[in-house]
Amino acid sequence: MSRKQKRVFLALGWCGLHSAAQSPGIRPVGANGQPLNLDFETGDLRDWTAEGNAFDGQPIRGDTVAPRRPDMVSNHTGNFWIGTYERAGDAPKGTLTSAPFKVTQPWASFRMAGGTSPRTQVEIVATRPASGNQPAGEEPVFKVSGLETETMRPVVVDLAKWVGREIR
Repeated sequence: MSRKQKRVFLALGWCGLHSAAQSPGIRPVGANGQPLNLDFETGDLRDWTAEGNAFDGQPIRGDTVAPRRPDMVSNHTGNFWIGTYERAGDAPKGTLTSAPFKVTQPWASFRMAGGTSPRTQVEIVATRPASGNQPAGEEPVFKVSGLETETMRPVVVDLAKWVGREIR
């Protein structure tokens, strides 16, 4: 199944090492040296490329989970987050890919929720330089799916092996 065909039920918010309420964390910068909108706090998908229709009308502002699910909350940080179910339920499909950025810290963290299927996941990929007969490309360095809940949980990723490399 291609990335474009993946079914998405995902809630996602980038939060640095700590929640936004505790600390803004260390924000990755783009090629222009400016912080990337990985936390969606610009209120749009700036610095992201959306494919398919799963991310139409994103990001979401505020906790829209709690009013319709009294047993859950979004648990997002900041004002905005990606909640694909919030706009059109489970039907939309697509991928959301950040602008590439250089790994400068040995860790990263974000919040996520969603389904347990490998088709509903966050994947971090590193750029692979050309070497010998192998052309430049990308290699997955981390993947995680949800836990069948709409309450986002923190996910911490060990990127020590990738410091100095570019990821997205």
